[in-house]
Amino acid sequence: PAEGLAPLDDAALRAELALFPAGCVQQAFGIAWTEAQQRAWAQMGDRLVASALAQPQVAVLGDGSPRRLLAEVAGPGPAGRQAAWRGPVTYDLARVLRSADLDADEARQLDLAVRWWQQARRDGLPLGEALAGDFGECWRALEWMGLLQQLAELGRLGQAGAPEAGRTARLLHDATRVAMRYAPLKPLMALLAPLSGQRLDRGFTF
Repeated sequence: PAEGLAPLDDAALRAELALFPAGCVQQAFGIAWTEAQQRAWAQMGDRLVASALAQPQVAVLGDGSPRRLLAEVAGPGPAGRQAAWRGPVTYDLARVLRSADLDADEARQLDLAVRWWQQARRDGLPLGEALAGDFGECWRALEWMGLLQQLAELGRLGQAGAPEAGRTARLLHDATRVAMRYAPLKPLMALLAPLSGQRLDRGFTF
């Protein structure tokens, strides 16, 4: 039950996103965005936050540690599984599937997400009409949720002072891949390209 838990609300999600320009773009890469780039970033933030808030809200662990989530999923029993927040229904799943700690290609991630979706519908998890009725909508919501989390993680790595190159590169690659897929997120590609060194001219859009 999510009653009484602090919400991952608009302010909390925007605080997560704010880590990216401050910790990653400015601190780690020394890049100062133009006003146009700042406007593009604000627009992307609005879209990601709106997608997250449109999802049904459930109890989530959401403690910022994918390693903890992975350990608890693999470990015996519910010991230590204390929900910390009331947040989007895909939040914890995105933390696991889109974590730089999970060595699984996208086909494997998709398979795991389908299995989770099928089990969630059988168990009556409140997915809402849109997510319960169409796995494509659920996958999109999960990808956008994961993108928000990955951008926040990049910000945390930058603030740490000595970001792990391999981890940063993987997160940038995964974030770019999601931005390429969806037309509303296309402006994000231009913000990520100077960080990843990629020149991205076209992508798949849905």
